[in-house]
Amino acid sequence: MNILVTGASGFLGSALIPRLLEKGHKVYCLSRHPPEAKENLIPLTGDILKYCLGLEEIPADIEAVQHLAGLHNLGEDKDGSIWATNVTGTRNVIDFCLKHKIPHLYFT
Repeated sequence: MNILVTGASGFLGSALIPRLLEKGHKVYCLSRHPPEAKENLIPLTGDILKYCLGLEEIPADIEAVQHLAGLHNLGEDKDGSIWATNVTGTRNVIDFCLKHKIPHLYFT
């Protein structure tokens, strides 16, 4: 399966991606700071806060999205960044999946 992973350079992404690769999946890694390319791992520089996740070109073969990007803070959201990332960012990922007819979305 061809899977787009948001938050690829984060804690969850860095744990999930090796397992997906071990199982033979092709993984598109979306991050503001994506990992380096290797076999079946394609880095994509993007941002869930932007339209179409900030991607200029959309890979046509994406079959699923693992949405792991988010801010985790138990404190007060004084500047609205937690809301923007976790709510608006997730809405952008959902819109991306709908627009590109990606049938599977998994999120944490």
